[in-house]
Amino acid sequence: MRDEQFCAKCGASVSPADNFCTSCGQRIGRGLHADSDASLPTAEDLAGESASISVQELLNGTYPVPMANRFALSRLAARWLDMALFGLPVAIIFRELGVGESFLPIAALLTVLIAYPFVEGLVTRSYKTTLGKRLLNVQLVERRESASLRDYTRRAGSAHFHGFAGGFPPFSLYAAWVSWRHFLETGRTPWDDVSPIYALPQGAGFIRWTAFVLIAVVIQILPFIPSLP
Repeated sequence: MRDEQFCAKCGASVSPADNFCTSCGQRIGRGLHADSDASLPTAEDLAGESASISVQELLNGTYPVPMANRFALSRLAARWLDMALFGLPVAIIFRELGVGESFLPIAALLTVLIAYPFVEGLVTRSYKTTLGKRLLNVQLVERRESASLRDYTRRAGSAHFHGFAGGFPPFSLYAAWVSWRHFLETGRTPWDDVSPIYALPQGAGFIRWTAFVLIAVVIQILPFIPSLP
């Protein structure tokens, strides 16, 4: 077809409306056959001066191991915190409605499982971040100029199920571990490959990461303490 184009770097089929190849991240807005150095996005294209490592490392996935660990763990912790913050009012509302203590965790988990991806998609489409991502220094950028609500929701849903198994423990811990290993090996998470939205290689330090993980744990157990009003 006349409109069909292919990425000069990996050969994947690309849309003329995209600025980056969704398979390898190659810049295509400046021409598919441009030299590789010129066709890569600059740091300014992605996030001004806030990028922590080079764009070449970002696109190739060649992170230094300490940086990769910091980035991957920050992304997982940000999602965990966001899910905890979403689940807290859900559990409180169910308890106020008279849902029994034995069924309360199941009702809250089912609501988070179904509703959370749509809520995150709406929030990230509107504000380009969530509270968890902001606190853990995780910044999203768009590969093309105007990603749709569907793009954001699809990314949130893929991260929710691939990265956290819908929030069902202990499956969520196993899914997070698999996603973390996948990221260390490829420089990408499974949900990076299904969406035009990408996360910059940044992250919080160990002390901040630990603090917010503990906060997420406390938030998750608060609604299930019987002595609380």
